[in-house]
Amino acid sequence: MRFPPRPIDWGSFTVAAERLAAGAGIITRSMNNLITILEGDSREILRALPDESVHCVVTSPPYFGLRDYKLPPLIWDGDADCDHDWGEAGIRHKGGPQGKTGDRSDRDISAQNAAQRISTGRFCLKCKGWLGSLGSEPAIELYIDHLVSI
Repeated sequence: MRFPPRPIDWGSFTVAAERLAAGAGIITRSMNNLITILEGDSREILRALPDESVHCVVTSPPYFGLRDYKLPPLIWDGDADCDHDWGEAGIRHKGGPQGKTGDRSDRDISAQNAAQRISTGRFCLKCKGWLGSLGSEPAIELYIDHLVSI
């Protein structure tokens, strides 16, 4: 990072944000021309922004394997030109709260319902691409690879 930071060229940033929003269903919110919030697939958003146009990024990536955020799955890795043939979805069980004795077997029905079955996505049988939501990867190594790629 250069010190002092270069002033933001709001014109090129705003144009890039507007183009993103128009073409990809990305939500933008501007606050008195000082802050712009871009919501969407961070892989697409970051690629489209002009170099050195961002002074701060605040993000909250999902924790690995914690919950299913009910977002549409995205395609990660693999061949972009592949006519994907998705294999079976994997499942991870996230147990709910413990029962009164510390054993899950004596949970009441509401505690049992708190348990989740989380999809770990699907792999393409042709190119090994992965279809799933960030944080629900079947292995921590793949999750880290996806975080780093962003």
